[in-house]
Amino acid sequence: MFKAGSKISSQYFYVVFKKNQIGYPRFAFVASKKVFRKSTQRNRVKRLLREVARLLLPKLNLLSCDIIFVGKFEILNLKSYQLKENLEGILEKLEKECLANS
Repeated sequence: MFKAGSKISSQYFYVVFKKNQIGYPRFAFVASKKVFRKSTQRNRVKRLLREVARLLLPKLNLLSCDIIFVGKFEILNLKSYQLKENLEGILEKLEKECLANS
């Protein structure tokens, strides 16, 4: 997926996505041990990304893509509302890219 998918990046995370044939989106959330040494940091990052994706789920359900959210170290300093604003910007790009790959 990481090699075959397209990538959209922001300051706090990046999104890898690929069109799927099942008609609905699937999600994965990644916080690597290489970037986040402590498990509490990895868990917080995944929790933040999951919550923001849940809030934006009505918009994301329109896409038929497999989507991987990968956190960067800078995400630890964000509040969830700040992350949501950032993800909304990425989501616009994701919609264009994913629909263009149809």
